[in-house]
Amino acid sequence: MSKIGETNVDIAEVKAVLGHNSNDLGTLCKSPNINMFSKKKPINNRRGDINSTDWYVGTTGDYGLSIPSFSTSNNTNWTHKKPVGGETSPYCLGDFRGYDSTARPVIGIPEDNIPPTLNVINSGSLAFLFDMNFDASGITPTELGYGAYYLGVRVVGKNGVSKEFTTASQIQNQTDFLVVDFSKSPFNNTNWVGQTVTFQPFICSGKQSDQDGNAIALGDKRGLPFGTFNGIKYVNQFSVKIEKKSTFHANITLINDDNGSSGWKTPESTENVNFSTGNFSNALISKGSLAFKFKAVGNAEISNLDVTISTYFNTTFSANAMNSLYKDGVKVTSVRATPAGNEYMIYIMNCLNDNGGHAEMVNNKASEIFVSLKQSGMIAGSTMFVAATSTYVSGAEGGGMGEL
Repeated sequence: MSKIGETNVDIAEVKAVLGHNSNDLGTLCKSPNINMFSKKKPINNRRGDINSTDWYVGTTGDYGLSIPSFSTSNNTNWTHKKPVGGETSPYCLGDFRGYDSTARPVIGIPEDNIPPTLNVINSGSLAFLFDMNFDASGITPTELGYGAYYLGVRVVGKNGVSKEFTTASQIQNQTDFLVVDFSKSPFNNTNWVGQTVTFQPFICSGKQSDQDGNAIALGDKRGLPFGTFNGIKYVNQFSVKIEKKSTFHANITLINDDNGSSGWKTPESTENVNFSTGNFSNALISKGSLAFKFKAVGNAEISNLDVTISTYFNTTFSANAMNSLYKDGVKVTSVRATPAGNEYMIYIMNCLNDNGGHAEMVNNKASEIFVSLKQSGMIAGSTMFVAATSTYVSGAEGGGMGEL
């Protein structure tokens, strides 16, 4: 049972809903188990006499809530002004009529809505949600007189530097989130990026919707309630680590000796990748081509990617892969890494079978080739595979083999 009916209220029902074992009416009216966000409940400044039907609004229209002004110390919470007994603040069993123990806070920020970190490369914006009540059994911001107010936030960065701004739309328009953009001024510098930034949300009667605008008087500012209500933890201050980290990894998936649609092999050391089988009398100075596909995984867009190919001659071929980069068959000049992995192909001609001169290879030699991709000097992806040479054929230069 979570709600109390509008008629025939008795002590047993109140006890059951509150989870309180006292039979004393005064004790029940002051119970710490009362959800102060229920519209209907006992309050100390009830409106009208004992028979009033709108007692719960209160003589000052605050629905029995004490709502503190916003403070940067953020240590003052919303409270329930409960009856104290006597003629001016009586204990009334009927004040539990329509009580709802599941009513949501008027406004607040659930802790679960807050990410611990924000990587501005993934998204420069931090949007945090204000959970507002518009249910009839609870108290709405408009009923408290805050419908024409704005959602606001104080952002505190390095060495206490701070900035305040608000939404452009009023609460009564059911605007329920505010965005801080760390890719734009004034937050796109080291006072904020690379720091653990503190956020202090509030509501206010004034508007400053430009996060880079000049400071103005935001009028009446009110803090938000904090604590655990109906199993949900609400916060009136929180911190987020603002990072700028580029992540890029290349998962090499397929190898080929050309950029055609067939002949692709998985780059596994146990699988022979049989490239061209033609015989060349001067094979050792004939340079073979290499194509490979990779998936770009991460959050970065890069325009510089190097490829290194080490062959069985103990030599290394290096090149700027961006000159040989394709996506969906079209040459491109940058790589966009995504969590799912965008697929790209690199096709480099004349990169294998060169030891700088003539040398004779062992017939049918299986040779390891190592391919690595580097981004800003760091290995982003690599693989090793076995390339099987073709049958040895004598030639004018003393030997020959299939072009690898």
